[in-house]
Amino acid sequence: MTIEPPPHLHDNHQFGKAAVSFAVDVSGSTYGHTLKAEQFFIENVSRLLSPKSQMTARILPWNNKAKPVLGLSQLNTLKSSGYTIPGVIVEDKACNAALDQSSLWFLLTDGLVDDVYREHFAKLIAKHRLHGISCVAIIFGEAGREGPGSCNISVGVSLYAIVPNCLFLFYNTLNHEIMIMQCKGVFKSLLGNVENPIIDDNTTWESFPRLSVNKLSTLVIPPPKRLEEDEIAFDGDLVIRFEELWSNSLSQEQISKILTNEDNLSTLVMTTQSRGDVGRFQSWIQAQSMKVDDPLTKPRPDINGSASAIFQEVIAASRAGGMPNDETRRQLRSAYTTNMAAFRQQYHLQVQEVQTRQSIIHTSSVQSASNINSAQSLNRTQYYSSSRFSSRNNTPVFTPQTMSPQVTSPVDPSCQSWASTPSNLNSSPYAPSPPSILQHSPNNNFGARAGPHQLSQPDLIYTPGFRCRTESFKGNCSICGAQNTTLAWLFRSPLGQESTPSFPAIGSNSDLEFPLAMGGYSEMNVISETICCEPCSNFCVGFGSPDVTESIIGALPMISFPENSQKFEEVLYAVFGGRLAQKHVIQVFLSILLSMLQQPRLSGGNDSDAASLQCHQAIRWVCKDLIKNLAIEIPSSMLPSSASEPSSNRLLSQLTKTSFDNTSYANSFLIRYPLEGFAVILRASALVGVPIHLRQRVMFHRYLYLLTDSFKSQRLSNSQMNPLLWTDLETESLSQNLSPECLYTGSTGSPGNLVPRASLSISNLRNTVILSDQMYGALHKLEEFCFLEDVEWVGLVTAVYLHALMVADTALGQADAWDLFIAIMTNSELTSISEGPENMTINMSEGIIHTMYIDVQVHGRQKFMMYKS
Repeated sequence: MTIEPPPHLHDNHQFGKAAVSFAVDVSGSTYGHTLKAEQFFIENVSRLLSPKSQMTARILPWNNKAKPVLGLSQLNTLKSSGYTIPGVIVEDKACNAALDQSSLWFLLTDGLVDDVYREHFAKLIAKHRLHGISCVAIIFGEAGREGPGSCNISVGVSLYAIVPNCLFLFYNTLNHEIMIMQCKGVFKSLLGNVENPIIDDNTTWESFPRLSVNKLSTLVIPPPKRLEEDEIAFDGDLVIRFEELWSNSLSQEQISKILTNEDNLSTLVMTTQSRGDVGRFQSWIQAQSMKVDDPLTKPRPDINGSASAIFQEVIAASRAGGMPNDETRRQLRSAYTTNMAAFRQQYHLQVQEVQTRQSIIHTSSVQSASNINSAQSLNRTQYYSSSRFSSRNNTPVFTPQTMSPQVTSPVDPSCQSWASTPSNLNSSPYAPSPPSILQHSPNNNFGARAGPHQLSQPDLIYTPGFRCRTESFKGNCSICGAQNTTLAWLFRSPLGQESTPSFPAIGSNSDLEFPLAMGGYSEMNVISETICCEPCSNFCVGFGSPDVTESIIGALPMISFPENSQKFEEVLYAVFGGRLAQKHVIQVFLSILLSMLQQPRLSGGNDSDAASLQCHQAIRWVCKDLIKNLAIEIPSSMLPSSASEPSSNRLLSQLTKTSFDNTSYANSFLIRYPLEGFAVILRASALVGVPIHLRQRVMFHRYLYLLTDSFKSQRLSNSQMNPLLWTDLETESLSQNLSPECLYTGSTGSPGNLVPRASLSISNLRNTVILSDQMYGALHKLEEFCFLEDVEWVGLVTAVYLHALMVADTALGQADAWDLFIAIMTNSELTSISEGPENMTINMSEGIIHTMYIDVQVHGRQKFMMYKS
């Protein structure tokens, strides 16, 4: 059962009133002047005690056995013999009771002990709950030629390691000088303003602070801390259990108090060394590594809510029909700059904290691997990161500035401050100097800051989740007035148009075969006409845009797609209401933008106002970036039959150029892509520099395939098609339901009254069974198609193609539109359709048609439609 100290020792008390015990090493190695020095020291200390404390003071002699407890009057009866096992004084009931009743005790020894006894002694101190009692360890020896770095302190280190208030002394038996080797807790006052000395091979005995015994009388001794065996006490009131430490169950506050306090950290390292727990300590300390949260997705702070308040003021003025004054807009821009500067400073401080932690981990690991029996083990942990240590051990200096912080995904949802600054960061000896106050740049580059401290995240922008390492589209903000700054798209809820039948429902996550064909639907009309800077776009999502009629549901900075592809997809997936599978949303977004270019106000003409012209330029910049870097999947149904894979992902830019360059090969995905998507691809090809003549040729082939598809989908009969293809010289009309070759009369193949049309212009076919007005209207929106309406060869080639279509349809039976198209385009007798259609003349058209029908009459339809490619 633990015996409590006298009641008056429950509080802080003067040294002279302390309950003192002297545990004196009387092993054989102390024989002679060492034992005399121990006795002399006890006499001098005893004189500082009050009469009452002198009466209660106890001497605990020990060697390999505990001797009977003595009073001060029996000091001169001590004799040297035996060997050194310090644990015996703790295991002996009488000695243990004396120590337990003490508020201060002294361990006097010459320091030589085997490791097994040192570890056992350290564990016994904790087992018997003596590690909360203030202690002075004194090593007696000769300060001779060998420096203090070679001094063996194996006995005393067990105490100094675990006791929070401890003084470690060296007593020179040659001249009775007392040197302070190290001290912590209440004993640090003995050093005055001097730091604990560094002990290594370069340290001399003369460099140690000297101690006059009389100075001990100035000490105020704290009451003993009644610690459990598994507990260790640190500075202040911090007490932890080793079980919690090894299981990594301590709070971050507790860990911080240990690692950022030099005495606490040294206490922990030395305690684990003295107990033989270095391996467990190494595992624990490595687990304390911190990671810098990637600031990419951290919400940007709004200092004092200033930006929010000013933004709402600007929006209110705009909605009221006025223009916010220049000073208010300037204040808004300034608030953005202040917020971003604070955000970067917060990140910088967190980087410093992580670097400091990594340095602590490294240096404490090095310290724990040092020789605990050497006086050098008394050095504070900071010593192991010094150039003095590294030069002696040929190791690199490990400082916070050399660290490379790891980055992990952030999870903190706080919008006010994403990086907490530890209150004790600057008190740590490892901590770098804090950054100076940020100097706000007067320009509108919100992602930068001036001043001497260059941070490692120059690519961060105001919008969380995005990086801007390369380039962005810059322009003028319509809200805050910032000039030449990165702009952003605003997305609104679709306006109140009628819903499209069978359109993917909200949240359906629908898979699409033709994503580029989706941009023109009302459900995709989500891009606001307001274009603003990317800082303003963040606040538009929360507070709305100048247009009170629209509900802003998202924003997307006009920055490089490749380095932000995942975030682009996430934003657009949400904006589209989860209607479409995420893998399709970029193509749909591109489709929307390219469709917008068809709007008259966004044509980019000379009569465009500044806002419309800027929007036109923004669309072109963003679309070029997407086209250059977007990989699209070609459905297997659109791949050539020789393709080895069922589907293919290819860069849109490469695919577009390749498809237009190889226009002589008709088996192209371009031709079969739905008309809405084909129009998008045409606009995309123009942006990447595909020549107009190649686009016109592909447009013409798409027109022919459109006619083929119309013919097959409506199942048009001869009676419906013949009036388009033939002319009766007498009546100029024809309605007979005859096969095409039957209309060609005469045994020699010379025509009778029925003449095949050798030219069928677009105007000839408009509003007929094969080209409805609605279909024509969709085509007429395309620049390339309008060109086709004005050239003669289009009508000539179209006539040849449609005559061939009628023959091929009869010959191939159940062939679908694509099979018919391929059969005609690859027929060796009809190469003028697919290769160089621009060279077609009226004579060539008439000749091809004449030959076609003669060939059919003579050889049969099947013979004519044989593939001769």
